Amino acid sequence: MLIKDLVDNYLSSLVSIKRYSPNTILGYRVDLFSFIEYCNKYSIYDSNSLNIKVIKRFLFFLGNNKYSNTSLSRKLSAIRGLVKFAFRNNEIYA
Repeated sequence: MLIKDLVDNYLSSLVSIKRYSPNTILGYRVDLFSFIEYCNKYSIYDSNSLNIKVIKRFLFFLGNNKYSNTSLSRKLSAIRGLVKFAFRNNEIYA
């Protein structure tokens, strides 16, 4: 599955199942779409290509671009939720 499609499914589940607020969904969307842009820049399109190295490189990239620790934690939280969702729905494998 494409990472973009996975993110769309995850955000839909946050709205319909977890009933997150619109502001929370917007924050997750912004954070996850910045991750998608990073992945696309390095030709990582498939959710099965996601691994800890990709996530660490993304966080390192953000840190080098002077993002605050709070922003890094928020983005990591969004990615962590996405990966858990993907694993529970058999979209990625350990």
